[in-house]
Amino acid sequence: MGTHPRRTLGRTPRGLFDRHRNRRVHCCRHWHVPPVECRSVRYQGITKGQISVKDPVLTAENLVLRYGHHIVVNHVNLAVEAGAIYGLLGHNGAGKTSTVEMLEGLRRPSEGTIHCCGIDVRRYPRTARKFMGIQLQKSAVFDQLSVRETLRLFAGISRTPWAVAEQLVAPLDLAAFSHRLVQDLSGGQFQQLALATAILNDPAVIFLDEPTTGLDPVARRGLWQVIRSLKDRGKAILLTTHYMEEAEVLCDTVGILKNGQLIVEGPPLDLTGTQAVMSFHLQNPGGLPNADDSLAHLPAVTKIDVGPDNTIRIWTKNPLETTAALRAWASHQDFTIHNLEIHRPALEDVFVQLIENPESTQTSS
Repeated sequence: MGTHPRRTLGRTPRGLFDRHRNRRVHCCRHWHVPPVECRSVRYQGITKGQISVKDPVLTAENLVLRYGHHIVVNHVNLAVEAGAIYGLLGHNGAGKTSTVEMLEGLRRPSEGTIHCCGIDVRRYPRTARKFMGIQLQKSAVFDQLSVRETLRLFAGISRTPWAVAEQLVAPLDLAAFSHRLVQDLSGGQFQQLALATAILNDPAVIFLDEPTTGLDPVARRGLWQVIRSLKDRGKAILLTTHYMEEAEVLCDTVGILKNGQLIVEGPPLDLTGTQAVMSFHLQNPGGLPNADDSLAHLPAVTKIDVGPDNTIRIWTKNPLETTAALRAWASHQDFTIHNLEIHRPALEDVFVQLIENPESTQTSS
């Protein structure tokens, strides 16, 4: 009669050992790690040196997250290429955080697939995170450590040699305050440190969650330069921010989430170039009630806004056609148009128009 299986298994620092068969059981290194993932690492040989970084580096297809009958993320598709910055924008509660957490392997999606450097993030989240650098909006570090000690700590966690780590964080110029305690850092310096800890493992994909929140304009622009340098080094970067100017300046592609759906996606210049904003004043001695309602029927008009100084702003997809119709309408109504100006809207104008428009639906660039 053979020995009872339970009595032949002994714990070791690296897993279980089968004393009966004199070999290590190929399961998880720690009890909380799914065995299937450890088998993938052992038998498929997934290492940083063996996986080639492809374009796109990070992809998500038909991503869905639901809680019961409530859909938080609704069939989102996106791709981030190497050497590019993807800006994920949206109003509060749009599903940005849930989407990013699924991409990072921290939250399991209800449906859909995610791949990072060719690795299935849903199936092998721990392995995929070896190729990711994540900067949270509020990073947790030890206040009583110096900047240099913090970097050495995170380099040890990621098993990065210190000489290599110094080269990776060199663009952030931390030497000026490397001996200062974390608790004594300014907001800009802390964000630089948080970004440094995120790239110590030399990731292929970098997640930046509102990296410049609370920074003054000088510190913000300094961090922009660092992010651009990471892009120039071939990193794929996914950025979330509430600063539309930041997204317009940094991002190669912008995706706008609304109620869990990716309603529009494309280069910032393409998004802002699809519409023009006309601003003007109307004058008529007799007046005309609800003039903005009448203007809404002009061709190619998508939105009308009347400012506190009675300046009328019209968003239009075809400014030439709308201008001709506006002049004809004003002549018929005995109105005089003053100070007519036409300009390309900023990304913030497009964002507000899409979020406030109840008829905006899912589109693609």
